[in-house]
Amino acid sequence: MASLADAVTKVIREGLQAGIRDARLKIDPIFKDFVQDNVSAVRDVQGRSWEVLHTFVVSNAGAFRVYGDSNGGNIVYGETPDAPLYHTAVSYSDNTPRAFPGITEFVAPNFVHRTIGLKQWTGNIFLPHQILRSDRLTAAIGKVVEKTIQGVSRNLAQHRANLFFSRDTTNRAIGTVGTVVSGGTTNDTSATFTLAAGRIRRFQPGMLVDIWNAAGTTRRNVGCPLVVHSVDVLAGTVRVDHTQKTSGNFIKFASQVNGDMTGDIIVLRNSKAMGPSGLKSWIKNTGSIFGLQLSQVPQFKSMIIDNLGSVLTDAALNKYFGGFCDSMGAEAEPDVLLTTQGVVNGYVGELDDLRVFSVNGTPLNYQGGFSDYGYVYDGRRKSFRVSSLIDSGYLYGLKVKNNIIRYTPPALPGAGSNGQVGGELEFVAPVGGINGIWAHVRNSDGEITDFVQAPFTFHEEYAPEIPQSLEIGGITEVIATS
Repeated sequence: MASLADAVTKVIREGLQAGIRDARLKIDPIFKDFVQDNVSAVRDVQGRSWEVLHTFVVSNAGAFRVYGDSNGGNIVYGETPDAPLYHTAVSYSDNTPRAFPGITEFVAPNFVHRTIGLKQWTGNIFLPHQILRSDRLTAAIGKVVEKTIQGVSRNLAQHRANLFFSRDTTNRAIGTVGTVVSGGTTNDTSATFTLAAGRIRRFQPGMLVDIWNAAGTTRRNVGCPLVVHSVDVLAGTVRVDHTQKTSGNFIKFASQVNGDMTGDIIVLRNSKAMGPSGLKSWIKNTGSIFGLQLSQVPQFKSMIIDNLGSVLTDAALNKYFGGFCDSMGAEAEPDVLLTTQGVVNGYVGELDDLRVFSVNGTPLNYQGGFSDYGYVYDGRRKSFRVSSLIDSGYLYGLKVKNNIIRYTPPALPGAGSNGQVGGELEFVAPVGGINGIWAHVRNSDGEITDFVQAPFTFHEEYAPEIPQSLEIGGITEVIATS
């Protein structure tokens, strides 16, 4: 069995070294660009939760009538002033007064409330004394404490982005198991599989996940966490391993992965059906959005095209984008088209002006591919944004600027922070009077051990001011990884 000393020797050398290099795939950069503002939430009057209350006016007001002319009412006596004998007085008929609308004809504006409750993240960082001590050595080729904290930050960023772009609003799955390439039975401690839904870039080595059956009722790994061992982005496979042992052997699957042949789901460890809202939490045309029933306030619906069934063409994009803008008006007009590289490849391949030929007395110069692309509707340019985390074959027309907002509560008084993970994580050890973010781990008898921990928490929720969006699905992608 390996010891902590073995782990420490990996980062300590006697000679000069080049340092620790990062071999991980970069996290998709789009997510942080979409959420632009922090808005503070408040406690409700009962003090039960951190919530944000939005009030919308959903109807017009007033009472009106229109008459067929502007001549006024009828005159009975004195109605012929051009006659030879003029009347000296005027008498009106009993229907002469044109009445203003009565109170029973008046409608007042109606208001609806949208309540956004914040979701809480909790986490922890553990390190042994041996690692803390080794970081002080001049012979260390890299700072393990620093890399550990950065790894926690990356893992958290990956999970937050995954949930934001996931289409599963029920179980909050980040992927669905496709074909089990190896392992995954009750005799195995690991499983390698492809994805039937989700994106391979949602997975990074070191992530902790659970695998559930499609209905979300049976957890294949029961109480033992699964760690993402490796991700083959070209082959499209993910390998997960059990992380704990019993009787000296690693724990095995309690039930077979994809045993029901219905597509098991992969979720963040101990977080099935939980997490902050994402795009599909409000891009809907049925159901509800943050408590607003779309059957009652249909103006909050999004335009959803389920299955385009072909590559994205300019004609199709004009058709649906124009239909959306004509229906929703300028206020909800998208400023960003979010999609995948495969959709973009198909789209630019349909355009006619992407090949440049030049002769000018010289040998023919041919330039293929594309250097810049965008979409212009009625003279207004919309930017294409490509993400490796959104599901294949989808395009979203979103209003992003000053719209999608991240809501957070006030800072926890006395909480610690660390610049390597940003100021949003609140380390709770200082709240109890400890100096710094690290506190000792105690065993079941309350005795101090040679491990330290840095527990942290933060609250957040995402919601748009204007939820109406355009979604086009079933787009044929033009892309290959092998």
